[in-house]
Amino acid sequence: MSGLGRTRFCFPFGRSRRARTQAAFLPGEPSKSGLSFTGSGAPSQFGFGAPAASPKPPNSRICRDLYEPVATEVRAVSTVTVTPESTMGEILSQIPSAQRALFQRYHIGGCSSCGYEATDPLSKVCKDHNILDVNEVITFLATSHELDQKIQTEPEVIQGWIQAGEDFSFIDVRSADELLESGAFEPAESMDYSNSEKYMELPKDRRIVFTCLEGDRSLNVASYFIGHKFENVLCVKGGIQAWREKIK
Repeated sequence: MSGLGRTRFCFPFGRSRRARTQAAFLPGEPSKSGLSFTGSGAPSQFGFGAPAASPKPPNSRICRDLYEPVATEVRAVSTVTVTPESTMGEILSQIPSAQRALFQRYHIGGCSSCGYEATDPLSKVCKDHNILDVNEVITFLATSHELDQKIQTEPEVIQGWIQAGEDFSFIDVRSADELLESGAFEPAESMDYSNSEKYMELPKDRRIVFTCLEGDRSLNVASYFIGHKFENVLCVKGGIQAWREKIK
């Protein structure tokens, strides 16, 4: 097994919508704003697994979540003001795509050791991660929505790959509860939460396409893999709902 394969995966993408909205901000537990999941309820080696039985009281330490669905609409850059002293909470409220972008580019927010407080200013977060040029980060965040657009792929395109017999991994990240609630999606394989290592051991240049019901969580999962140096990761734009509307 490779060294990466032994690294804790720290990404809880097997949780239901209800569990996501109820969970607290605790590193080490399944959470709404954390990527490090080591407590009860996420017992597997890489953070895959069932949600905790009940939410815990919030902890001040926040590992920004690439799992919880966030707004994907693009705001005009002219309406967004980010300075070195802007707090992370302020930045994420103005630029929802920033949490994915920060993880993809700088590996910020991927686990408890590289998380941050919502009240932390950007300058502190950069210093904590040995990033010297804060203004470069600000410039990057202003275009973070372009990263989202780049990895979202129309259902018709992916259907064309399937019909052409192209070789790629097509993975549905919904939980077992969600599958029961909204039905299986035959074109894709369901995420195997009992064997999470196999995903991180895929070749870095393999084409991997993620999907979920509405396309929000799969966008976050794709961003997580990109942050771990996978080079050809995409997600279904609009998710399974869009697929079912467009592909007859």
